[in-house]
Amino acid sequence: MLSLFQNSHNPQINLEIVVENRWVDIVKEGFDFGVRLGRDVAIEMIAVQISDSLKMVLVASPDYIAENGAPKTIEELSHHRLIGMWISTQHGSELPWEFKVKKETVKFIPRPQFSINNHLRTQAVLDGLGIAWLPQMGDVQNYLDRGELVELLPKNAMVYDPFYLYYPSRQGYSNAFQLVVNTLKSI
Repeated sequence: MLSLFQNSHNPQINLEIVVENRWVDIVKEGFDFGVRLGRDVAIEMIAVQISDSLKMVLVASPDYIAENGAPKTIEELSHHRLIGMWISTQHGSELPWEFKVKKETVKFIPRPQFSINNHLRTQAVLDGLGIAWLPQMGDVQNYLDRGELVELLPKNAMVYDPFYLYYPSRQGYSNAFQLVVNTLKSI
């Protein structure tokens, strides 16, 4: 996606990307726009859907499963090596994993052997280091399709709202800003 903005058609666009796992007041913090999961934005913001729903899946490598077996229930996860996702908060915390059980959402607080706050979680799973809860999109989907990752507990996979681009409802957008908005809407 980033390559769409850095090719010869968009030389006037300079991106500053800040990834946060918290609510960001884009006006107060000086950003032109934000991207978030779900349409829950302030009333003075414009929200534009830029993705389909997001499915989170529990995955492991075939090597990990061959060596350790696969959990058959959510409770069995506590007996496996887990790869968590650290959330940047004042005190720090582990991102809970959510699953669907019948029509209820069940939260599981992982006790991971280690936590990673970016795409290296996927590489750690591919390397057979443990089980992780990852978004089924992009590279993760490709690894699943090729059999390099295996989905665990598929009946309990969680589906979330789509991603939305949000920005202030003000007049006077620059051409570069409008180009970014239109590009993200077209993906």
